[in-house]
Amino acid sequence: MLLIIVGTIFACHVIARFSAYFKARNASEARHSQRLQSVRNFLEVTSRRHGMSGALARRILEYYQYLWDTRKGLDEQSVLTGLPAHLKLEVLMESAADGIREISFVRPFLESHTILVQTLASLLQPVLVSPNTYVYRKDQVH
Repeated sequence: MLLIIVGTIFACHVIARFSAYFKARNASEARHSQRLQSVRNFLEVTSRRHGMSGALARRILEYYQYLWDTRKGLDEQSVLTGLPAHLKLEVLMESAADGIREISFVRPFLESHTILVQTLASLLQPVLVSPNTYVYRKDQVH
């Protein structure tokens, strides 16, 4: 009899967890759909008023779809804002460490000047670049 009660409680717990998961997922998808509709409305108005090209409008929609596909509605900045300063700095250091190591003038200071590296990491801003977008360095553009 005890086994049946424990099993029932466990089954209810599992069902409740799945329900909460799908409810949160549906809310996130609803926000995404609403955002896409707002973007479509903006593009329609802008196209009528200013003659925005169809190619640009398509790239904007593709960007928002890519943002959804890669992040599922997660806003990294809001998550980082909610963290205490020391945890935020650790996250920034771990996510930016490889990129900072690639900067040639910073390499000599990596071991002895961790404050410099931490400062650089805290100043970096994440940027999402959609596929098929070219990113140039200043000295590469002629």
